[in-house]
Amino acid sequence: MARPSRRSVVLGTVLVVMAAALDAYWTHAASGPVQGRASAQDAPEPPRTFDLSPGRSADVVVSDTWSIHIPEGGVSSDATMTVRPVDASAGPTGPTSLAAAVFELSTGQPAKPWVFSYHFSSPLPQGEQLFLLDDSGNGEAYGASPATASSDIQPATVREAVMSADRRSGTVEVTHLSFKEWITDVAGNVYHAINDFFGQRADPPSCQGKVPRWVKQTVFLDDQNGPMRVCVGADPANAEVAVVKIANNRGAAMLVTAPVAPTWAWQSVLGDQAESWVPNLVVNALRTVGVPEAETNRTYLLPPGQQVHLGFDENSLAGQAVIAAKINLATIAVGLVSRTISSVLDDKTRWWDFVLMGACLEGTAADVQPTAPAIAKTLTSLARCAVEQPETILDVARKAMEPAAWQARSPAIYSIANAAKKLLTRYLLIAEAAFTAVDIIATLSLPPAAFTVTVTVTRQVLRFRGLVLPLRPEWAPEAIRDLDGTVDGYVVRTTAACHPVEGPYQSTYSLCPAFKVLGPGIIIEDSHGVRPRAYHPEGPYHPGRGLELCVTSKPSSTLFEGLSVKQESRLADIGSRKANYLRWRISCTNQEQPSTESFVQRDWHLPTTQLLVTDPWSTAGLDEALARAVWE
Repeated sequence: MARPSRRSVVLGTVLVVMAAALDAYWTHAASGPVQGRASAQDAPEPPRTFDLSPGRSADVVVSDTWSIHIPEGGVSSDATMTVRPVDASAGPTGPTSLAAAVFELSTGQPAKPWVFSYHFSSPLPQGEQLFLLDDSGNGEAYGASPATASSDIQPATVREAVMSADRRSGTVEVTHLSFKEWITDVAGNVYHAINDFFGQRADPPSCQGKVPRWVKQTVFLDDQNGPMRVCVGADPANAEVAVVKIANNRGAAMLVTAPVAPTWAWQSVLGDQAESWVPNLVVNALRTVGVPEAETNRTYLLPPGQQVHLGFDENSLAGQAVIAAKINLATIAVGLVSRTISSVLDDKTRWWDFVLMGACLEGTAADVQPTAPAIAKTLTSLARCAVEQPETILDVARKAMEPAAWQARSPAIYSIANAAKKLLTRYLLIAEAAFTAVDIIATLSLPPAAFTVTVTVTRQVLRFRGLVLPLRPEWAPEAIRDLDGTVDGYVVRTTAACHPVEGPYQSTYSLCPAFKVLGPGIIIEDSHGVRPRAYHPEGPYHPGRGLELCVTSKPSSTLFEGLSVKQESRLADIGSRKANYLRWRISCTNQEQPSTESFVQRDWHLPTTQLLVTDPWSTAGLDEALARAVWE
């Protein structure tokens, strides 16, 4: 007898399904007869029992195709084995189910490994493989008992059989009795099914209304076979809000990232009434597929066929705003699994994809090149998690939900977990070396333009040290240059109306409302300590060492800045980065007579970026513009 293989693939719940055509005889071989006793039931294929002894070996014939060799010492003491046949047609989705049964031993589990064998009347064709499915539970997921809202979902394994030289029989060593099912599959069929899933296409989105006046141009690939189906229109509730709709046109999931957090967003995978616990689940899932923390509020996971709708108002975007999608190793696996189990999900349970990601993709390298072997490995790993570690998935869902939500949802969740085991078992049979992914690799080779939507708007932006700051139409930036022409910062005038100031000797000059964006050439103290405009956070930014005119509605050449009092200190957003924000109340002094005037100056400081935004005029809309800024 050929030695059994020790290769095994662990499956999520342990059960064994036996063929409907189970033969009615049970015999013995080796050292003595094993007496089978039929239970008193009316069923055509009732459970059978066998008396076993530790002092002798035995060969049990389960059917004309299935036998078991029990070595001497295979049981710890005199025992009874019960075999309950199960309809094999309810086995895992995809493979061919041959025979299945549930095995129980009165003394617990075998004292030594047993050898299960399956026999064919003709050689198993080359390219076809024989496996033994071993569910450590009751086989519920594979039809061994009626599906219930069980709270005890056990792992399962798949073991590849060692074939005889003539390929007429295969053997698997077994150390645990539970549900067992013999299955066969052809690797090429598995790969064909996967590529079919990936090649499925989605319906295009539909947009309403003309794009708003402030949108100058939109550019995207408009092709029914492109990876994304796109349309751009207006929000029916507000014609000044541009709406970009993207549908995932591939079998892999994709990540869609907007340049800024949109005014509003809608995802078909979550629907209109996402429960309060769902956003945390989504953010956790995004982290597992390599989305940086700062982008989780503007990145959206699209399972196959799903859509995201993004609304942007006039103040949201500036210049050429690019919405970019990408597919990586993790999203390919998620998409294929999502498509596989979509038949058991509905509009209220599509969030299951995010549960699966959070539980099973931790540590998946998002930057690994998605080659066919890498895709096969990740897909198998994700399926193995669902089949072998169902409790891990349940824990992620349980922790994400509020207790009341878990209590209400748990029956459906357990049902989905069992169905996922049944549907994903086939992916455990993938051979990485032989896996092919023609359509997947072809999609990944498409140019970046196939994965982007570019929205060009009529608004200008200021670009400085990686900052892209949207500017209002009336804001006019002027560069501050060093002696060698280097740009050290910008003065951004916020209005064309400047304030005349009477100077000495009847001279007149203007004081113009503005804010400044300054870099290290101005705000960092030089090695000699003589740079006059360096920034020191213990006080408001002061552009020089001399007296500065006080910023008021009626400035005067005799009214200068005086003492300052800090009114607020906190962190504030400049795009995705946090700046030290300080607000000062600065009093005014008059050399000729007392003054009660004062003004507020606001400073945003990014020490690591070496950037300072200073605003002595309390510019309306500046804080909102800084929050909407992006970094490039």
